[in-house]
Amino acid sequence: MKKHPILVFLFFLILTQLALGQVSLSHFPKNLQLYKRSTTTNTATVPVSGSISQTTGYTSITLEVYKNSILLQSYPEVLNYVSGNATFSFNPIIQAELCNYGFKLVSNSNVVLAEATDVVAGDLYLIQGQSNSVSHNYPSGVFPFQNTFIRSYLSNNTWSINANPSNVFGGIGYWFAEQIVNNQNIPICILNGGKGAMPIDYFQRNDNDIYDNTSNYGLLLQRFTNAGFVAEDAKAIIWYQGESNGEDLSSYYQAQFSDLYADWSLDFSPQKYYVFQIHKGCGVSSTSELPNLFRNFPLLFTNLQTISTNGAAQGTDNCHYYNTNGYNVLAERLYNLVAYDFYSSGNNSGIYSPNITNVRFSSPTKNEIKLDLLPATDTYTWETGMHQDFWIENSATTITGGSIVGNTVTLTLSGSVSETSPQLSYLGHNPDATPFIKNQNGIGMLSFKNVAIQNNALVTSVDGNWTYYYYENDLTHPLIGVEHLPVGGNTQNFVLDVSLTTNSIPYSSTAAKEGTFSLSKVWNITKYGTTDGWVNIRLFHNVSSQTDLENTATNFATLNGSLYTSPLLYIQTQAVLNPATQLNSNGLSISFGKCGQTNSSGSYNTDNYTQINQVNLTGLTGITMLKKVIHQVDLAPAGTIRYNNTTHKFQGFTGVEWVDFN
Repeated sequence: MKKHPILVFLFFLILTQLALGQVSLSHFPKNLQLYKRSTTTNTATVPVSGSISQTTGYTSITLEVYKNSILLQSYPEVLNYVSGNATFSFNPIIQAELCNYGFKLVSNSNVVLAEATDVVAGDLYLIQGQSNSVSHNYPSGVFPFQNTFIRSYLSNNTWSINANPSNVFGGIGYWFAEQIVNNQNIPICILNGGKGAMPIDYFQRNDNDIYDNTSNYGLLLQRFTNAGFVAEDAKAIIWYQGESNGEDLSSYYQAQFSDLYADWSLDFSPQKYYVFQIHKGCGVSSTSELPNLFRNFPLLFTNLQTISTNGAAQGTDNCHYYNTNGYNVLAERLYNLVAYDFYSSGNNSGIYSPNITNVRFSSPTKNEIKLDLLPATDTYTWETGMHQDFWIENSATTITGGSIVGNTVTLTLSGSVSETSPQLSYLGHNPDATPFIKNQNGIGMLSFKNVAIQNNALVTSVDGNWTYYYYENDLTHPLIGVEHLPVGGNTQNFVLDVSLTTNSIPYSSTAAKEGTFSLSKVWNITKYGTTDGWVNIRLFHNVSSQTDLENTATNFATLNGSLYTSPLLYIQTQAVLNPATQLNSNGLSISFGKCGQTNSSGSYNTDNYTQINQVNLTGLTGITMLKKVIHQVDLAPAGTIRYNNTTHKFQGFTGVEWVDFN
């Protein structure tokens, strides 16, 4: 009897389907899947595991691994059945490269039990925000990119390289990823959770259900988890949002962002955060506080970098950007930072958005303002007409011109500024790409708002390994000295912004014949740049003021018949004192708080300094240092001055009761 070929085919098809139904997969790649690579080995492990029923009749299976459709390796495994089932497990390793890997799980009877194609290893980045995080061009048009090594995982639990709809990647995300693919030869996954026109509270987590699929946060976290990623797999989170909150108080936005940052740190745990500063227009007016808050984000949040959007061409809607000279420009600014942070580019010249420091009046009549740009080593260009975007808050005085030499900007004013506590603001303009202050890579200066204009300019001079900081109106007496690159210490370039306060605080009791006379100097130091080790710092004090202080205390003791005069007390930082090392027979000895490892003293030109050695600034954006000179006299017998650990004050005995000295 002749067998009908169609019936034979259907018979074997039914048998195959029955066998496949008896194969259970615990782990197997999906088509187009990206596995997070190890940066140490530049590889990823692709787990394949499951179980097979003995009723299939299979005695062995083989995992076949293909590279660009060519068989690379076969991994056979004999099936060992226990109670009717056999488990299997493979852990092949693939390279993070611009190649597609394929996987086939095949039985000994050549039945393909599972198959996946176009699998890669690479890096993951998350993008969040409103329309500028998902838009690709103004006006909207066909998404122009297509790169098979840029992937995303969609909410329908499938992997995709399809660029439509464009908000799967966004213009910034796709162009940024393409530069990594082209320059580092590493496939990239972009998970974009952006949503146009939404305020920051829209992106918050539901703490009662972090996977809440009615929340934007929950949907992104679901995609992240379902794609096979775990916390710390993401290189970075990229944030472009704020236009919908443009007129909110900075305190409100900061609190909202702080909550979001804390949740991101727990659920995604990225290594870095990159935040685009929102620009003028699109809900951001001259009264908005948010651009300045964004500028200061790196001082408030760890591992965060703010990226300027100034100088990238906006569309005529004053909100979005063109593709070829807008979103791609912003993507390049992001890429250059990421390349330095993660891909060992070794080039940090011109990659940071220009920031301001040391805003001050540079003339006695207050008709000229100077400010310095950071990084100080970059090259800056002043574009004609730039001055029109500056203004002095609540002042009739206007900015009439400007220029730049090195990293110092000079603004000329229409007259003298008479207002108390004047402040300078700059929010750029829209929609053109000019004029701006730009660095050598065309990055426009960060916008700022309500920055105090100081009366003194800060200048530096270098002598050997030491940099000395002066006020511009007094180039004789330095404020501090810093050995930026000491042998065995810090190796990175950085600069400081220094402000100084001085207070004289006398205390005396003629009746008790007791007195405390102190001269306090406080250095508020802000650091710009990265340090990777300790530095040495010299704190300068005015010798004549100290002498006057000593003379005043001595005269008080002589006139009032006090029996004891203590030595001088120097305190560095606001450390709690240790009385065991500070008491002596005459009262108080010299002591130092724990700011550096050791201390010493000396003089530079005509000024004395106290040198604090091995001060570790790593991870800090600023410090406060206090030098307090106290001369103390008292009537009490020797040894009866004591330190009160409860009140943190020194006390002396009058013969009747203990009294506070300071």
